[in-house]
Amino acid sequence: VVYYPHISSEHLVKLYARCKFLFFPSLQEGLGLPLLEAQVCGCRVITRNLAPMNQLGLDGAIYFEHVQDAVEKTRSGMMDDGFSYDDLREKAREKYLYRGIREFIGGNTNENTSTPRPVEG
Repeated sequence: VVYYPHISSEHLVKLYARCKFLFFPSLQEGLGLPLLEAQVCGCRVITRNLAPMNQLGLDGAIYFEHVQDAVEKTRSGMMDDGFSYDDLREKAREKYLYRGIREFIGGNTNENTSTPRPVEG
């Protein structure tokens, strides 16, 4: 375990990309950004079986109720050599980046081709 009191976004992305798991034992979380960030970088998450964490985990997420459960589930998850971290990265990017951006800007980007108008005022 390494603690970084201050870290740049670029360094954080590099760290997520180098690790296999993010251990996130939060009891209460507002949005769950660390889970999204980790998965977009191809990092599996080990987190509590509570909302919103259990709603954000994709393939390979490991949920636990108690810390003792986490230890055992982490051991068994680490032995899963057949897991595709590349697939996780692509699924997370599609779900949390590309699709999210399309929904934010108003649906399918191919359909939204109107010419921007100047703002009056």
